[in-house]
Amino acid sequence: MADRYWIGGSGSWVSTTKWSTASGGSGGASVPTAADNVFFDQNSDAGLGTITVSFASGINMLALNCSAADQNIVFNSGSAVNVYGNLTLPTDTSKTVDVTLCSSGAGINMLPAVQRAITSNGGTLLGGMTMNGAGGITLQDTFSITGTFLLTAGNFNLSGQNFNMAAFNSTTTTGVRTISWTTAGSTITITGSGTAPWNLVSGTNLTITGTSVIDLTASPSGITIVIRNTTGSTALSVNINIKGGTDNVQFYAASFLRTVDFTGFSGTWDSTAFTLCGDLTLSTGMTCGTGANVVTITN
Repeated sequence: MADRYWIGGSGSWVSTTKWSTASGGSGGASVPTAADNVFFDQNSDAGLGTITVSFASGINMLALNCSAADQNIVFNSGSAVNVYGNLTLPTDTSKTVDVTLCSSGAGINMLPAVQRAITSNGGTLLGGMTMNGAGGITLQDTFSITGTFLLTAGNFNLSGQNFNMAAFNSTTTTGVRTISWTTAGSTITITGSGTAPWNLVSGTNLTITGTSVIDLTASPSGITIVIRNTTGSTALSVNINIKGGTDNVQFYAASFLRTVDFTGFSGTWDSTAFTLCGDLTLSTGMTCGTGANVVTITN
């Protein structure tokens, strides 16, 4: 394992001239591998402004540490940014890490073999994130991404922190996954305006611990958003708060939801057959659609 520091402003990831063994040092160090820690800091930009990192195929690193960066960092490729260790965003929250072009828009790939950490320092990751590792991720502070969070495998521990995202997606039926709300105070807030804000397809190999809190705060209009939690179990039901919007909301057939709170919602709830395992709170400004489907109430 070695430390690698980016130098000289924008350039190609695979060029050894961009890599040094020390902050602000000379180039010529080897290109990082999945065993190496990567640093972007105040000496990375050479006074040239935004750092654009180009690459033609997937890049690998152990940790990605941008805590001391004083410029925006853009990963400019349709290929993957693979992080096997910790992720740290700039302490200067006016500076961003941008992965919107990576992995065909999926963003950064977190591939931990053991439990690792994400420290946002109050900043936002531009783009999405995929988690697909035998280990897991623990949030150290509130974390925000502008894209979708895709959970394929691993233990995602909110650890009392909040996670803001455009959408949540987990379509696997084979990956072993845990979403942990065990520490009180954690909320997943979905801010996007797409049609599938929460899409949890299967309860196979899934564990949910603690009291889940999922807030939908987007306010799209003229569309139908579908909330899916087809986990097949009351133990894997989730609490959903629909806090705004004038659109149509539909719960995917056979979903298991614990509490559903429409306070603040002024659109239409389209009737579907799903299982409610807790309380239902309606808003005075909403409309309940008609239909023959049944809400099953259980505990």
